[in-house]
Amino acid sequence: MIRVILFEDMAPARKSTKMILDNTKDIYYAEGFEDAKNAVKVVKKFEPDVILMDIEMPKVNGIDALIKIKQAIPNSKILMLTALLDDDKIFAAICCGAAGYVLKDDDEGLPENIRCVYEEKGNAFYSQSIAYKAQKLIQSKLMRKNPKYVEFTDLEIKVLQGLVDGKSRPNIADWITKNGYNINLDAVSDHIKNIFRKFQVNSATSAVREAILGGYVVLI
Repeated sequence: MIRVILFEDMAPARKSTKMILDNTKDIYYAEGFEDAKNAVKVVKKFEPDVILMDIEMPKVNGIDALIKIKQAIPNSKILMLTALLDDDKIFAAICCGAAGYVLKDDDEGLPENIRCVYEEKGNAFYSQSIAYKAQKLIQSKLMRKNPKYVEFTDLEIKVLQGLVDGKSRPNIADWITKNGYNINLDAVSDHIKNIFRKFQVNSATSAVREAILGGYVVLI
């Protein structure tokens, strides 16, 4: 049985998803949650095989929850649920480790999408329209140069690379120290604040996107 949990703020959507999965022999719907503010704690408690994550939620949105979960539990398989095709949100979640996407109204395809994520089969997108749009987005944006030049120090570039690689702040400090620099957690936080200021953003998701689009770091 594939063990699944859901983060979705709309009660009717949680009920509908539960009904679909309860009628699927090889998938076990463990629990649904109306917000993702305690996402890491919940995932550690339920140990799901696949996490269903709504992108648009109050308190903590799905992409920020995705980042926190992937930092704490890197092997987590997270299938994002979306009602609208939002290029920037799709791109941000790809960079941050989403295992796949499915449109909310694709009720019949949801079980198969869960199986694909669990078995690591196919591409990271399971709606034809999302796959096409994401492909075009990646092709255009990864080749685009940031028109506004932003100058970073060597350490800031290393911190940026750490964020793109999904490392937590303590892990970034350890990683950079092992590569010949003497840096602590407070210094990493200060560098991240400077990065946000230079990019004129206020979240790690936005900084990661700008870092990749501008060619400041590489995807590995």
